[in-house]
Amino acid sequence: CRLIQQVVAEHKPGILMLQETWHRPHDGELMVEGYRYEGRPRVTPAGRSTTSGGVGILVSVNIPVSAVERRDAVSEAGSTGMLWLDVTLSDATVLSLGTVYSECSGRSKMGLDMDEVWRARSVAMAGILGESRGPMILMGDFNAHLGPLQEDLLRSRQSCLGKATRSSAEVQH
Repeated sequence: CRLIQQVVAEHKPGILMLQETWHRPHDGELMVEGYRYEGRPRVTPAGRSTTSGGVGILVSVNIPVSAVERRDAVSEAGSTGMLWLDVTLSDATVLSLGTVYSECSGRSKMGLDMDEVWRARSVAMAGILGESRGPMILMGDFNAHLGPLQEDLLRSRQSCLGKATRSSAEVQH
C-alpha cells in the first residue's frame, strides 16, 4: 500500500486501476488518502481466499460520488477478477472502466478452467460494450501466454536480458 500511496502523492491520478491487490474479503477497505476504493477481493471457487489476484480502482475524491457507478459483478466461471465502473464526465460522456486480473492459462491451481473463464468474460465484456454510452477502457494483468510465440518471446527477452547483464558487468569492470 505504501507504493500506491507514493504513486498517488506524486502523480495525483484521477483514477488508478489496480491488479494483484492481494486484497482479501476480511481485509476491510483499502485506505489511500484522497481516494475512494472500489475493490473486488480474490476468492477461490471454494470460498478460500488467496494472496494472489484481486482487482481494485482508486477514484479521487475530486470526482463526485454521484459521477461514479459500480457495475454489478458478472459471472466469470468461478473467477472474481473483473471490476467495472462507469464514470460520468463533466460533458455527460459516460466512460466505462474495467480492470482485470487473469489467472494463468489452462487449468489454474484454483481449479478454474481458464477457457471457460475467458468465454464468460467475453460474453460479459460484449454486453458491457453493447450497453456502454461512451468509450470503454480495459486495463489488466491478462497473463497472456501465446503458445509457441510465447516461447520465442521468452527466448528473445532472456537473450536481451543476458546482453544487458553482460554489458552492465563489463561497464563495472
